Amino acid sequence: MKRNSSATPPRWVESLLIRVLPPSRRDDIAGDLCEEFRARRAQGAPASFWYTRQAAGLIGRQLYGGGKMRTILLAFCAFTLLACCWLTVMEGVLRHPGYPARMIMDGLLGVGSLLTAIIVLLNAATGWRWLGLAAALGAGAVGVAAIVHNARAPHFEGFAVVIGAALSMQAALTLWFLGFRRRSEHA
Repeated sequence: MKRNSSATPPRWVESLLIRVLPPSRRDDIAGDLCEEFRARRAQGAPASFWYTRQAAGLIGRQLYGGGKMRTILLAFCAFTLLACCWLTVMEGVLRHPGYPARMIMDGLLGVGSLLTAIIVLLNAATGWRWLGLAAALGAGAVGVAAIVHNARAPHFEGFAVVIGAALSMQAALTLWFLGFRRRSEHA
């Protein structure tokens, strides 16, 4: 059956929503949203934007509520910790000018990743959360700086973009997970 684009929500949004929802709720939630989409479309309202906004909210709540956001953050922490260990070893092996300072920075970023993972795993108290937030700000700044510096450099280093992006994503997830959730969710 051919889908009528005017009577159905954006396919990519609907597909993403269905993949994220638990199997027991897929038909109910997707069906209700589709009915409301059709009703809004029939009234001439901007239904695609409404549907996308509603789906984005549900996807975000599902990822967080199901513990998936925590898992994603921990995966980023593990990746950046391993990347920082690799960078530290490579700096020591290659010994390019200024390597001791970069080794220290790589080590501190790795410690920040490890600290963030421990804080998340143990659901640590507020004092530790502030330390995790500070580490996230530092990692985010270094990640963005690495991407910008690499984009302006005459020699492109792909690993710098990947690690910089991972540090930036870890920082954003940490800021959200430790800082911007409602206080009642911390307990």
